[in-house]
Amino acid sequence: MPTRAERTPRRRSVARVVVPAVVATVVLGLVVASVTAFTLILPAARARAVAVATTPGTCPATSVQVVAHPDDDLLFMNPDVIHDIEAGRCVRTVYLTTGDANHDESYWLLREDGIRAAYATMAGAEDAWTERTLHVADRRLASVALDAAPGIELVFLRLPDGDRRGTGFPLHDHQSLARLWLGEIDRIDAVDGSASYDRAALLATIAALVDDVDADLVRTQDWTLEFRTGDSADHTAGALFARAGAARSDAAPRLVAYAGYPSWTQPANVSGRDLALKAKAILAYAAHDPKMCVQLRCVESLVTALRAGRQYVVVQEEPSAHRHGAQRAAMERDRAVTGALHQRAAE
Repeated sequence: MPTRAERTPRRRSVARVVVPAVVATVVLGLVVASVTAFTLILPAARARAVAVATTPGTCPATSVQVVAHPDDDLLFMNPDVIHDIEAGRCVRTVYLTTGDANHDESYWLLREDGIRAAYATMAGAEDAWTERTLHVADRRLASVALDAAPGIELVFLRLPDGDRRGTGFPLHDHQSLARLWLGEIDRIDAVDGSASYDRAALLATIAALVDDVDADLVRTQDWTLEFRTGDSADHTAGALFARAGAARSDAAPRLVAYAGYPSWTQPANVSGRDLALKAKAILAYAAHDPKMCVQLRCVESLVTALRAGRQYVVVQEEPSAHRHGAQRAAMERDRAVTGALHQRAAE
């Protein structure tokens, strides 16, 4: 049995390890709680949205958002979307994937519930929607319009979530937007069986969704980053498809790309009423998505809070510029695919 003298140094050694770890945990918890409280919970509590009654017949213009997942618009394109809603513009947001994270409809339908609640919150309206099926480019698309403001519309293509690296999930045979863009697969199927797309069909569908409402502005995510260099591959691929699809539209909209995950490294630039309204919309969404915890006890709430305080535009393109830019991107993609095919043949 060790003597008292032998036990004392051992206890001191354990204390040197345990005490700093406990202190660090407490400090982290306080940081998370304070940032979440002051960036999300408290601002949302004082937010007061302007009630709107936008209709397709009365709105002066239309904005279309094309994003990878339900919540990307809330996190990365707000408060700009809120500003459009309050200005009386018609707003159509297109969600390319379900954001299912390898789960079935019991999860991804909750995300659709959440995004409906968020837009109703931004419009200062009751969360009541009319469902309809859009027939666009020979495809059937699920769509909902806000009852109090039918000019606010959400469209769901319900393609499979591609995972952050774009490799896809086993549940959907590893299909992903990134793999379709890069030519690694020929088609991608909606998880609800409603449609199937090759690259040309997806571009035609996006172009038709822009032309259908004669949009003068298309918002999307960051196409300037290489795949797997900091942002989700779904974000990057979705933006590349959105840019190329907009370039094929007759509406000739202006195109705006927003930073995704890397934006948290930039200084906070959303504050005051804009932050309050953005936070309130995020909380309305999070009430439905079990994977987005925004409570003070959740470490991951810090990430959401950091995104709430930021919105960064990466690049803006006028119609002629993004048509040429999308054509260059398509040529580069085709060269890459051709090279990969030649390499496989040589092997």
